[in-house]
Amino acid sequence: MSMSQEQINAMIAAAKAKAEEAKARALANAAILQQRAQQQQQQQAAQPPPTAASVSGGAGAAAGGLSQLELIRQRKEALQAKLSRVIPAASAGPTAASSSGSRPAGAGVGMGGTAAASGQRTTTVKGGLGMDMAPMISRDAEGNLIINSVTAGKSVKTPSFATAKVNQKPEPKKELKIRRSRPLKFAQQGKYINIANQIRSDQRAEQMRREIEEAAKANVEEDDQQIKDGFTKREVLKGVEWWDAGFLPNKTYDDIKDGNARIETEDDPLITHYIQHPVPIEPPNEAAHAASAKPRPLMLTTKERKRLRRQRRAELLKEKQDKIRLGLLPADAPKVKLANMMRVLGQEAVLNPTEIEMKVRQQVADRLQGHLDHNAAAKLTHEQRKAKESKKKEEDVAKGIYVSLYKINDLSHPQKKFKVDKNATQLGLTGIVLMYPTFSIVLVEGGHKAINQYKKLMLRRIDWSDNTRLDGTEVSETAIDNKCLLVWEGQLRERQFKTFRFLKATNDAQLKQVLTRHSVQHYWDQALGFKEEDMLGAEVTL
Repeated sequence: MSMSQEQINAMIAAAKAKAEEAKARALANAAILQQRAQQQQQQQAAQPPPTAASVSGGAGAAAGGLSQLELIRQRKEALQAKLSRVIPAASAGPTAASSSGSRPAGAGVGMGGTAAASGQRTTTVKGGLGMDMAPMISRDAEGNLIINSVTAGKSVKTPSFATAKVNQKPEPKKELKIRRSRPLKFAQQGKYINIANQIRSDQRAEQMRREIEEAAKANVEEDDQQIKDGFTKREVLKGVEWWDAGFLPNKTYDDIKDGNARIETEDDPLITHYIQHPVPIEPPNEAAHAASAKPRPLMLTTKERKRLRRQRRAELLKEKQDKIRLGLLPADAPKVKLANMMRVLGQEAVLNPTEIEMKVRQQVADRLQGHLDHNAAAKLTHEQRKAKESKKKEEDVAKGIYVSLYKINDLSHPQKKFKVDKNATQLGLTGIVLMYPTFSIVLVEGGHKAINQYKKLMLRRIDWSDNTRLDGTEVSETAIDNKCLLVWEGQLRERQFKTFRFLKATNDAQLKQVLTRHSVQHYWDQALGFKEEDMLGAEVTL
């Protein structure tokens, strides 16, 4: 809150008045004390001198008879003696010289508390009983406080002028904690034995896990080497192939080395002039595709479609007008708007325009509401829309089951994993995503339309090279040339999977076990040796 100049002047005047009043009171008290001292001196001069017996007999009485001036002088001398012990004289050595350094040479302090310096003003301290004392606190050239003769030349902290009671905080009362005796707790029998057994089992499980990881790592390195070499490791053939069995008597390929292989026999020649034709196999879902196929209508241009629409609407309007002329249908009310209100209604609009305008506005609102009600009635409900979508999916699947296999270098990005999973679920696709340490494969199966939409997602819509999250952070610090390759696509007789799920495989055996369970283990061999050069225009044939 700011104060005006008048208020400040008033406060200064009040302070001056109080100081003058205190000064007058002090002068009055000094005059009274001086008058009493003169009276005591006159009384002592009028009394006879004391004898020796009286002096020796009562020391307390003699002391009690001293004048007030003598008592004041004695107290003054005692205080000066105390101060001389605390503050040495200026001629007592270097300490005195340092303590008097802030005061100019030849300066003295009078009884009135004013410095007797010749050329420089010094500060004096008023002691008790009107005694002047040398200043014990001063400041150096840098403004730090110096206590003379005690800490000469040493800087001290600026003292706090707040009262001790304000700064001091009451100490919290310490609550005495009573230590209570606790009962003995005995461990159950076999407790620490069970703990030791649990630790041993954990150590064994950790060791087994480490061994499995090492074996998986070695397997992964072997697969990587196969990919680099461009071939897939095959299992060793046991026995002979069925088409070679007739030419080998001992049913081993060693017969070729020994010269025991035969091509012709006397009884039943193996090679004849007959040609073996394979049994023709009908293409999968050919019958269902032929049954569901509909003749496609003739394609029309935009102008032709508009002309047919105009002709159809003109025929309907002419038919309606003929029914109105014959009296089969009532005539339609005139379609009045604010723009044609005066032209349609004429004299009626001139006589009462306000009422006519309100009626016209009501008719316009009724026509709009009827249009909205018609659209709402034609709109499908949530259940009907879901049923329509499922029906379309079923019709798409009825035309044939198609499958596509993709190979991705890195599928660790959470956003891309979500897109792969969510789109497959929404399109009604089934399959599996196998996440391997070196790469991942995505196998999906479903209708033809759904497979094409999913192919556009995998090869066009998803930016596989983008490695940033939604918050701007990188998923992995190492830069990976991430790509998605279409390994194979074709048609199947039936689905091999019931749902779409993710599987993280740590070794080759676990991965092949899952694929063998669904009879699609050949997909892994095909994806293992697939390279980008083998992708023959997959992005173009979308």
